[in-house]
Amino acid sequence: MDNRLEEIKNKVNAGERLSREDGIYLYQSNDLLAIGEMARNKKLSVSGRRVYFNINRHINLTNICVSRCRFCAFG
Repeated sequence: MDNRLEEIKNKVNAGERLSREDGIYLYQSNDLLAIGEMARNKKLSVSGRRVYFNINRHINLTNICVSRCRFCAFG
């Protein structure tokens, strides 16, 4: 794990908010194992071993939206 990822890991462990630059660095990083480990550790600290699923079953009958709720791509 490089120094930048170590800094981000320390922020995550301390409960600090990540910056935009941190997010971009994580997105561009090739160290998926380290990023996955950070994500799993954070998930375990928040909700333990519980896992939640959401099945999205709404059917878009048209691509014209008058609600503009920003929930889907049509908004």
